[in-house]
Amino acid sequence: MTLRRLLFTILVLAATAPAPAFAQQSLGIRGYVLFGVAQLAAKDTFEAVADTSQQPVFGGGIQVTHIWRGVFADVGSSQIQTIDGERVFVDEGEVFELGIPLEVKMRPLDIAGGWRLEFGRVSPYVGAGVTFFRYEESSEDADVGENVEENKTGPLFLGGVDVAIVSWLHAGGEIRYRQVTGILGEGGVSAEFGEDNAGGLSAAVRISIGR
Repeated sequence: MTLRRLLFTILVLAATAPAPAFAQQSLGIRGYVLFGVAQLAAKDTFEAVADTSQQPVFGGGIQVTHIWRGVFADVGSSQIQTIDGERVFVDEGEVFELGIPLEVKMRPLDIAGGWRLEFGRVSPYVGAGVTFFRYEESSEDADVGENVEENKTGPLFLGGVDVAIVSWLHAGGEIRYRQVTGILGEGGVSAEFGEDNAGGLSAAVRISIGR
């Protein structure tokens, strides 16, 4: 499923919703799983080393709803599918493959708060918070200092829409944007392309269970 298709689905669901309801409800908890695709912000860097800047993403989390009216809190963890590529050298914009296998892993942990509206069975929401971003870059038989293991934080923005299938089961779509600097852009291929954001935009289908 492409980013464009997921975003279109979210917009259609939001546009066809009826008027909002603000009735006070008791505190609720939802567990969720999600799966979709991540568009990495360092597009040129990852296309140079792995011929792609889009990777599948999956994860899950817990959302506490109706803290006060539409206020919610969300904690979620996800895994961007391991990127398998090779180390390259860039000279004046031309990429030269070095034949050394490269593996990149990215695991964001997100903590966010936001506001949810209820339009009958449809409930769009927006939020913001912080992402704790684990980045690993490794090659077999690499020299000391060539492999990378970094933990950085950055701002997170999210938005989506849930549709109630039954009172305790919800399905919908969600987008998240992460800005994570301090990992890329200081050397190597990413510096050559002037890219310093290890995060990016992800779009996913989300299944929730709970109130």
